[in-house]
Amino acid sequence: MSTVVELPASLEWEVCYGELIFDPDGPSIEVGAEVRLSGIAKRMQEELVFDLFELIESFHNPGLYHPMNCICGFPDHARINKPAHVQHPCSETIVWEVEAQAWSGVLDNERLGSVALLKWVFEREGYRRAINAMQSELVSHCKHLRPDVYRRYCARKQYNDDVPRIDTLTVEHLQPVTDNDTLERLYQLPEAKN
Repeated sequence: MSTVVELPASLEWEVCYGELIFDPDGPSIEVGAEVRLSGIAKRMQEELVFDLFELIESFHNPGLYHPMNCICGFPDHARINKPAHVQHPCSETIVWEVEAQAWSGVLDNERLGSVALLKWVFEREGYRRAINAMQSELVSHCKHLRPDVYRRYCARKQYNDDVPRIDTLTVEHLQPVTDNDTLERLYQLPEAKN
């Protein structure tokens, strides 16, 4: 029985559209980056999104972060009960260290077994490129919703034909919705360059 598991990792995601919001001013939708990460249970992929702002900060500074979060912005709603301890052990790597018990609700427990500590090990340059690509893709989707992603969202939610047309929607928030300014904050970031 292993108590510490290290997983080589890379930031992988799929842009997702979430929660339709029906306001008197017109319908809107949220946009996020669903987590695709080794060690995360597939059943949790629709509930977890990367927090772009936490990822950016974790690239620059080690510390305690919630690099992935529930779509609503409350990590405990996704059964993440403690932040990840992000470390920069050398100039080439970034490590997320999590207590498996505090993350047991989102981990692939069948694969990982009875782990006490999980370490995702990222190659630093790949981490930077992935963050920049994620930022660019999220900005693009927020400015121009994509019909294929919207259809996938409607099918996943089992919506019928009574959903608003995509050309009537605006983007309300970037997920996770940690505050009401996530979309403005996204647009204020310096342009991502790879």
